Amino acid sequence: MSIPKLAFNTVVEGFKHYALDQPEATAVICSGNSVTYRQLDQESNRLATALLLALPISIDSIGLMMDRSIDLVVAMMGILKTGASYLPLDPALPSERVNTIMEDAGLNYIITDEKYRELMDSVDDFQNEQVPFSPVRPDQVAYVIYTSGSTGKPKGIMIEHHALKQFMTGFKEEVNLVDHSKMLALATISFDASILEILVPLGFGFTVVMANQSEQQDPHLLNQLLMRHSVDLINITPTRMQQILSAKATEGLRHVRKIFFAGEPLSVSLLQKTRRVTCATLYNLYGPTETTVSITAKDVTDADHITIGQPIRGVEFYVDERNELYISGETLARGYLNDSARTEENFIVSKALKGKRLYKTGDLVRRLPNGDYEYIGRVDNQVKVNGYRVELEEIEKQLLDFPGMDEAVVTVDEREEGLKVLCAYIQCVQHPTRIALYQHLENKLPQYMIPREFYVLDQLPLTPNGKVDRKAVKQLEEARLLTSDALQLPVSPTEQQLSSIWSTILGVSTIDRNEDFFHLGGQSLLATKVMQEVNHIFHGKYSIGDLFKNPTIAKLAAVIEEGSEVRVDRPVWQLTEREYKDDDSSLKPLSLFQHRLWITDKLYEDSPSYNVVTVWRIKAGCDPEILEQSLQEIVQRHESLRTVFMESEGIPVQRVMPSLAVPLRVMKRPEVEKEKREQTISEVAEELRKERFSLEEGPLIRAHILQFGTEDQALIVTMHHIISDDWSMGVLIGEWTAIYEEKFFKKQADLPDLPIQYGDFSVWQNHLKNEERMKKEESYWKKKLAGPLPTLDLPLDSPRPPRFTHLADSEVIYLNESITNDLYRVAKKYEITLFMLFITAYKVLLHTKTHQEDILVGSPIASRKQKGTENLIGFFVNTLVLRTSLSGDPTISDLLYRVRQTALEAYDHQDLPFDQLVEVVKPKRDLRYPLLIQAWLVFQHIPQAVKTNGIEFQLMPLEVDTTNFDLSMSVVELDKRLRVSLTYNKDLFQSETISKWMSQFEQILTLLIHEPDKRLSAIGKQFSSQQRNEWKKKKKKLQFKKGL
Repeated sequence: MSIPKLAFNTVVEGFKHYALDQPEATAVICSGNSVTYRQLDQESNRLATALLLALPISIDSIGLMMDRSIDLVVAMMGILKTGASYLPLDPALPSERVNTIMEDAGLNYIITDEKYRELMDSVDDFQNEQVPFSPVRPDQVAYVIYTSGSTGKPKGIMIEHHALKQFMTGFKEEVNLVDHSKMLALATISFDASILEILVPLGFGFTVVMANQSEQQDPHLLNQLLMRHSVDLINITPTRMQQILSAKATEGLRHVRKIFFAGEPLSVSLLQKTRRVTCATLYNLYGPTETTVSITAKDVTDADHITIGQPIRGVEFYVDERNELYISGETLARGYLNDSARTEENFIVSKALKGKRLYKTGDLVRRLPNGDYEYIGRVDNQVKVNGYRVELEEIEKQLLDFPGMDEAVVTVDEREEGLKVLCAYIQCVQHPTRIALYQHLENKLPQYMIPREFYVLDQLPLTPNGKVDRKAVKQLEEARLLTSDALQLPVSPTEQQLSSIWSTILGVSTIDRNEDFFHLGGQSLLATKVMQEVNHIFHGKYSIGDLFKNPTIAKLAAVIEEGSEVRVDRPVWQLTEREYKDDDSSLKPLSLFQHRLWITDKLYEDSPSYNVVTVWRIKAGCDPEILEQSLQEIVQRHESLRTVFMESEGIPVQRVMPSLAVPLRVMKRPEVEKEKREQTISEVAEELRKERFSLEEGPLIRAHILQFGTEDQALIVTMHHIISDDWSMGVLIGEWTAIYEEKFFKKQADLPDLPIQYGDFSVWQNHLKNEERMKKEESYWKKKLAGPLPTLDLPLDSPRPPRFTHLADSEVIYLNESITNDLYRVAKKYEITLFMLFITAYKVLLHTKTHQEDILVGSPIASRKQKGTENLIGFFVNTLVLRTSLSGDPTISDLLYRVRQTALEAYDHQDLPFDQLVEVVKPKRDLRYPLLIQAWLVFQHIPQAVKTNGIEFQLMPLEVDTTNFDLSMSVVELDKRLRVSLTYNKDLFQSETISKWMSQFEQILTLLIHEPDKRLSAIGKQFSSQQRNEWKKKKKKLQFKKGL
């Protein structure tokens, strides 16, 4: 069905049509004054004539900075009649902002109230028909709206007349506008809502009822304006509507026919409150300024779930795999004024869509089964908190559903050492407690998305356009911090010290002595940091397991106080950094973790199996020279990056070189097409990974930058595992961006001190080897791994080769946001980590394949319990062997508890290096199998994105083609999803088999969420039944082919 055509090509033509058709109809009302269509036409003609006489013929845009009045509307229409565009400037803007916009736009002329009067005085009265105006063309720019840019620099958006006309066409049809309506003009003219409130009504012959500045700010005065003029159309932000409702100034809403909510997400709570005071049809509008005002208008009058609906006619939506919305259609802006680079970045031409022009919104949406779209939030309003990507607007949406909640804003507060904390600022009719808010959110959001602090305000501050001012809200002194009900503060000195540790690491200012660490946002990485501090301050040997078992300040303090007498005489490994730091000798022993890698390198000199490659896409441009200088500073700062390995008297040792150059090599590939670049990066990265390192000569780190263009680059870092681990990559990229920003902006980088280096850790660990504690570790593992050690009897697609091979491939699945949130909730319910949950699901999968009840799974652990190791680059990884009995046909929930116990015990005994464990356990060696462990699981915590003002790195996942195990599962947190990959030995399995297993793994996770009481035997029967059905289908196909 074609789009209904309006009888005009531009809004100017539409206005002139009504000036002739209904000359005495009221066009604009403001501050007790009014003007008819005839008068407005004549006055705007006079101004247009004055402008054409006074200004150069070629002028493109004229600034407009006037107070709210009828004269303002005359000026808007007058400028448009000249064929120029108008650029609105709010008089309330700071002069610096105005100057920035003028300079960026190249404005040479601005109409102010004073200048308006001068222009009108400069022309004599004239007859309308005598004015020689050229017709305004549809491809000319109608207006330029400046909005805030992500870089901090405002951006001018150019909207052409044809785009405005297309919006008017689609919008009028969507909301069924009728003649002779009266539209409230409430928005500041520098926002595009003013287009809907002023230009659109004049193009349709409506009356514009403009609120003056006092009526804008006072709900009671606004209410009187609505009643006095029987306004029937209102466009308003949810925040402004909340003000009206709170002030109980709602009488004027009774006779309004349509209310358009725009500019902010609309909550169900506010929708319900609005329904009670008006019979109007309520619409939820959506539309970036770049796509002309609003491109959806969803009737939500009777809705119990808010969506933005579907695009108006002439507009199309496209959603990518990250849920980012792209918009196509005739309403798209021409682009950004004087900024071709940003225009090309945000307005793209899609080859896949046959050359369609798309606007990249930066908005996240999801398409619902009924075809409607639900707004989730902004890509650039996502923040990283403790490694998790968080949508602030999603949290706000859930807070607004709390009973009596009027307004809610969530911000990120940066505390000591760069720790980011979520803080909620609320305006609520009731006075909720912190516990009540927490319980409301914990059923809707994962733990990492729940604010740590809640502040109550009587009124949230607003920006000039009626939205909540996010910056101002953090600076209000009257904000009251909500604390726990009957807050119990720490009592003993031990509790007070623990409270200080928790506050610093969790970023929470006040903590109840009985509040759960994991309810406050704690997770395994933060638990590691907490226990580092605990051991450092209390001279203890407490483990993460102690925190899991005693997750409150009161309980953990009791454990510390009970054991204080036993732990006074501490061995070498408990001493402070200075006490165990080695002398200045350049030769130091290998750490106990490094030994195995050294031996492997000697046995398999050509193998790249311990070469680790990491790739980051670089967002926006960067200076390779500054990037290389920054890398060299990191190399000088971390001795591990200047370390080489050799033998001294037959013993492997490591030597720290005084200096070691690590160049950043630039590889230029401008010829590679955009859609082939990721594949090219993967291929180049794999080639670089296979290049052998010389442990004797070094350096053991290489860096390359792959350039497709100045705005599209990839940083490829290859390191030998003997000097690095996953944690180290996070340290590396964090320091790299910080130092780059320091050099780029000439400011000081705030990097943590390094009281020790990796060589000191090696000395400490070698001292530890002969301590009594290690004897206890050996005793534990000897008992844990006693008896015949199981060999996984996996069903293979090919016979096992006589020697274990390393050739691999991977199968990848992504768990969506809903499943991910459900998994977090299950983890919280059973007081386990997500890692423990995945170990459980993995073991269930292996059980269904082998029918074995004794299963070993290996997993790496970052042995960084000692204070000072958290900021080092180096190889701190040990291997844990997790042995769990699946006997007795347990339920999934039973198994979760068993795995939790297994993992906590392993954490308590993690100091015994894997090589020593092998010596103690003495497993049978079979060259066909990997040593002791066939199945591996790693939960990765590498930052997915690191961003500063100067540069942004985005981690790019890579598939590996080598493996040290039969099966290796990797879980990575990506945004709000989980990426799960299963790497398999290609000489043992076919891709079809692994694909089927991954599908079953997803089913196991679903069962874990919804049917935790299901027994292993029932799961096995379910999968066997599926297998039989597949065989039956295959058999029918074979018989059919045979018949043919």
